Amino acid sequence: MSILFDANTQETLQKTIDISKSYSHEYVTPEHLLLSLVDFSPFALTVRHVNGYPEYIKEDLMNYLDAQEKVDREVKEGEEELSVQMEMLLNESLHTCQNANRDYITLRTVSPPTSSCRKSVVNRHAHPSFPPSYHVWKSSLTRIMTKKSQWTTF
Repeated sequence: MSILFDANTQETLQKTIDISKSYSHEYVTPEHLLLSLVDFSPFALTVRHVNGYPEYIKEDLMNYLDAQEKVDREVKEGEEELSVQMEMLLNESLHTCQNANRDYITLRTVSPPTSSCRKSVVNRHAHPSFPPSYHVWKSSLTRIMTKKSQWTTF
């Protein structure tokens, strides 16, 4: 069974590769994907619906990616390599589609949760200029990045 990507998904994946190249990174990572999604207007609106701030996510991601190791050579079209984490993410997406008997992957917006589903989490040590949801996201990303260094490659 072959899985197809809709136009938005293809465009987002191409933008992900372009972002990786623009930072002169050796591998395409989930962070590059997230940065491309933050500029995808339905995704940004979904983040806002759950009291998130895409502009803060984008700023932090750009700072994070700036700090990552760069390669000296230019990566040519078709020579892009996926990180192990990016391969795992895409494989999981493909398996999910296969298990759901779907033959395509599409980017959709998520309906905003009802107020009874939302949990308000407040970080007492949060920077006053950033909203609480930003700090929840940032601490989650920090945990993910810390665990990432413990992941093994196959």
